[in-house]
Amino acid sequence: MLLLAVGLSCALTLPIAVITATATTNKFEVPGPLRDFFYGYLAPGRVVGLNSFRVYAAGSVVQSVVFLRDFKLAHYMKIPPRHMFLVQLQPTVFP
Repeated sequence: MLLLAVGLSCALTLPIAVITATATTNKFEVPGPLRDFFYGYLAPGRVVGLNSFRVYAAGSVVQSVVFLRDFKLAHYMKIPPRHMFLVQLQPTVFP
């Protein structure tokens, strides 16, 4: 189920990031019903597993869209991508 959650978040990151990045919408939507449908179909009746699946599927999408949003801002401010990546990697590795 963890691999399914990661695969689902990888597949849905690009469409959600495109919708979020447009100037007209600027809204962030996590695909909740779709995510719950996949897990409910494969493992019905497991509530604790559903909550774990939600955390991994939605958390990955949220973190990746925030990461991409920061890169978009860095691009507008003409910060080199390598420097921006190192700046974002430092708090992840050394909290």
